[in-house]
Amino acid sequence: MDERRERYNILVSNILQNKAKVGQGLWEIGLALKEITERELWCLEFDSFDEFLEKKIEISKRTAYRCIEVVSEFTLKDFCKWGLYKLELINRAFPQETGVETKKEFMEEASAEFGKPIEPQIQDFKLEKGIEQIIRFKGQVGIPTKNTEENELKLIRQAQQILQFKEGLIESIHNWLKVAKTSNNIEIEAFKEQFDKILKGLE
Repeated sequence: MDERRERYNILVSNILQNKAKVGQGLWEIGLALKEITERELWCLEFDSFDEFLEKKIEISKRTAYRCIEVVSEFTLKDFCKWGLYKLELINRAFPQETGVETKKEFMEEASAEFGKPIEPQIQDFKLEKGIEQIIRFKGQVGIPTKNTEENELKLIRQAQQILQFKEGLIESIHNWLKVAKTSNNIEIEAFKEQFDKILKGLE
């Protein structure tokens, strides 16, 4: 083995070891923050959880809530294997309506290899399992197909998928609003207003 290859292996090994340590540290932070929010321990010293984060812990709200969300859904083993960012993507891609088992099945089949993107794996898995995808039309003018009947059937299938997505979106917004109705958080209030406008347009 030449010197460059040997040095490369050592450096990659160091990165992966330190990555695991960082992952475990974030996990422990998430667990602690989760308990502090659930038991409202922040009120022993501050008027709000956000103020506690800013003045006591010096962690951004976004990072704190990301850590809490992930430790609520996954294990430490998952966290060290996948990392915070990939677990967030998995969580968004497989919400509760999709089923916990589907999420677990994906995580068993997919690769957590360092540097390997997760999004294409999620898309392939959803296509394979027939999980509905959001269809996005970008307004680009396409080249008409020679077989217009085939093109029309494709448009019909896409329209059916969009309608199914619409029904799922309406149900998801209603469920979110039920859970969020008791919150007075400014950011959540802003989302409530946005979702109310969306519902008026969809229903």
